[in-house]
Amino acid sequence: MLTDRGANFTSALIKETCKLLTIQKLQTSSYHPQTNGICERMHKLLIDMLSRFVRKDARNWDEYVPCAIMAYRTMRHCSTKHSPYYLVFGRDMRLPIEVDWKPQLSNKGSSENEYADHVRLLTKRLHEANKVAGQQSKISHETAKRYYDRQTKLEQFNKGDFVYVHDPIHKRGKARKFSYQYEGPFKIEQKISPLIYKVRMAVGTSAIIHINRIKKA
Repeated sequence: MLTDRGANFTSALIKETCKLLTIQKLQTSSYHPQTNGICERMHKLLIDMLSRFVRKDARNWDEYVPCAIMAYRTMRHCSTKHSPYYLVFGRDMRLPIEVDWKPQLSNKGSSENEYADHVRLLTKRLHEANKVAGQQSKISHETAKRYYDRQTKLEQFNKGDFVYVHDPIHKRGKARKFSYQYEGPFKIEQKISPLIYKVRMAVGTSAIIHINRIKKA
């Protein structure tokens, strides 16, 4: 399970729950939302949809969340080639207006054989849809990675190196445009992976930081 570093996800309750259910929990590195990019992209899309309908004071946004979510679930995704609703239920969502317009099928004459045929057909649809969705999603991810890697130069650091750490938080009383957004130098304590480092920020405190926020001192 991947979450951000919000207090509601780092609490002792969540840790004990994950331990009890044998869930491996991962957290994003600080100030690096790309770690959980799909979730952040969904948030942006939802905000864009809600912004078309809310009042100017934006106090009624919660009234439109169910409608926005329903619209998203019925849209065909460019990566999976299916709507989220279809991938879960094996059929397109029936909208309220369609219930009124479309003729209702009679349940007379239904039998166990018809029910079994329906289950088999539904299982086949779900299997085929999820297979196609997985293949298309993999292709989409590989394409996105290829374009991202073209513009990325991976710089490696070693234990003991001194680095500056990017700090995007704006200090009150200082002009944002002229504020230096790096702090340090700090010392690297551990190289966890080619992209993640443990940095000694101050006496007695350390932080897990993504390489995108580090530059050589």
